[in-house]
Amino acid sequence: MGYITDLIKELGSEDFQVESRAREKLVEIGRPAVPYLVSQLQTKEVKMRTSVMYTLAWIKDFRSTPFVLKMLKDEDFHIREIAAKLLGDLNYEWGLPELALALRDVHYHVQSGAFYALAKIGKLSIPYLIEAAKDRDVHVRRGAMFGLRDQEDISTLPTAISAFWDSDEFVREAAMQAIEHLVKSSKKTGELDLIEKKINSFFDRKGKKKPKKLLTSAIKVRLIRAKNDIAKRRDELAEEKSILLDESLKPPGPKGGMYKAGKIRNR
Repeated sequence: MGYITDLIKELGSEDFQVESRAREKLVEIGRPAVPYLVSQLQTKEVKMRTSVMYTLAWIKDFRSTPFVLKMLKDEDFHIREIAAKLLGDLNYEWGLPELALALRDVHYHVQSGAFYALAKIGKLSIPYLIEAAKDRDVHVRRGAMFGLRDQEDISTLPTAISAFWDSDEFVREAAMQAIEHLVKSSKKTGELDLIEKKINSFFDRKGKKKPKKLLTSAIKVRLIRAKNDIAKRRDELAEEKSILLDESLKPPGPKGGMYKAGKIRNR
């Protein structure tokens, strides 16, 4: 495989065109090139490690994941960012603990890559995002809340409500959007009932102690709007259920005789 090793050497070229041509050819080769590429991830040359990571990101071979996972600890933040995004693209759920640590990386680009990965992995990332929503770093909390918003899962409701009192306006905005997304994406009236109950608790304070912190006026207005959306969503679900019921009660069409596929057969 001298041809592959020669191309990999060209990945470290200072000539951009040489590097680009080598990457294109390696991507065309695909899977057979992966073992040779991952063997270069331990080189001391940052330029080579970066170029190899970009090439692996284009090939997207699941066999590279154990090696890519280790690159989350690389000294170069660009490499850590590429590694995080590639693990997300490969849906590498076994790397969730390491990706959760990357959420707290000192570089914003790495944090962003980790949030991207968790979003790609999906529902399994929710517990890690919920934990990150409690972080001291406001950027981590922001990313976590926007990530939870996009999951549209009822298990995120308590975390979203808690974030209404966050000191950061973007976290509060993401929390409110999370509630709105839950309402619009809900497929069960029971979930809508739960959301409505939580919203009502903010307005019905009879017999309850005054909360230490009050909701902002903007949040209250959005919550009232969300209640209206809940009513609309209930009507939509009822209509969908009625249509499905009508369809199920229709008698089956004739399979033979004069009619076929709803049309009169030519005699």
